[in-house]
Amino acid sequence: MASRRSFLVAYDIRDPRRLRRVAKVMQDFGARRQLSVFICRITGAQRVEMQRRLAAEIDRSVDQVLVLPLCERCSPALDAIGIPVAANDEFDDTIIL
Repeated sequence: MASRRSFLVAYDIRDPRRLRRVAKVMQDFGARRQLSVFICRITGAQRVEMQRRLAAEIDRSVDQVLVLPLCERCSPALDAIGIPVAANDEFDDTIIL
């Protein structure tokens, strides 16, 4: 089994149609944490596929997607003020491609 890594993906998409398409792509790869923020626990191949699909949906001149790696030490320490963040184990098995 390929090893998985955690990533925080945040995006700013200017067009509502593109925004919906980007959100739909992200639902295939991770768990939504805020409107435009997802946490993904994915393999290297899944990351390549996710980034390929996102690149096909955005307008690079006005949109931005950030893919930030979360190290194994800092990922469990993810914290929130307000609505709590689910632990990684709660959504690891829900990411199915």
